[in-house]
Amino acid sequence: MNEILIYDDIGVDWYGDGISAKSIKDKLDRMSGDITVRINSPGGDVFEGIAIYNLLKGRDVSVVVDGLAASAASVIAMAGANIAVGRGAMLMIHNPWTMTVGDAAEMDKTASMLREVGASLADIYENRTGLARETISAMMDAETWISADDARTMGFVDAITDDRASVVNVSRPWIRGDIPEPSFAFRVAARKRRMGLVDRLPAAAGFSRSQGSRPPTAPGTTVKSLKVEYMP
Repeated sequence: MNEILIYDDIGVDWYGDGISAKSIKDKLDRMSGDITVRINSPGGDVFEGIAIYNLLKGRDVSVVVDGLAASAASVIAMAGANIAVGRGAMLMIHNPWTMTVGDAAEMDKTASMLREVGASLADIYENRTGLARETISAMMDAETWISADDARTMGFVDAITDDRASVVNVSRPWIRGDIPEPSFAFRVAARKRRMGLVDRLPAAAGFSRSQGSRPPTAPGTTVKSLKVEYMP
């Protein structure tokens, strides 16, 4: 059985963690036949989520929400030709949000952009459920958490499943971007490097464990200098 797990944030962060549209596209290109997409994700990047939605929508996939399909992940879930939700699992829909810096004109542009993005998300939910736009918009305004029973009643999903089939591919490399699974030695080395960074940052600021939880300011030490040294 072809199975894709979306068990992470939507969009790739600075450390390479997360689900990208590219990783999903690469996997789909190597699949033929029936495809099941299993979701347990808090959401993330809205445009990455929309891209994944459209990729899946073109392949007639089945979707199972195993735990949570929130925010951008709920959009991805709507791509299923058949959508099931596990007992106790939930969906969450809300308006898109972002952060911006600038004057009043810049804030106005950002607000306008968010309204347009929100309307595109509402289109997806409305197309799937058949609910009135006013109902969908009110649910998004309120940040609505949707139980399995309510999701079926409102048309977000087709069924509640008690499927106990084992998920056998949670460690396969394509789940997080088609990269080889790191060796045990690599993971140990990476952990040591992270721990070394944790230990060195306080020291770089002139702080030792014996001095308590409030480090003194070291002459010449700035946030920028730390970022340059430790976050190239």
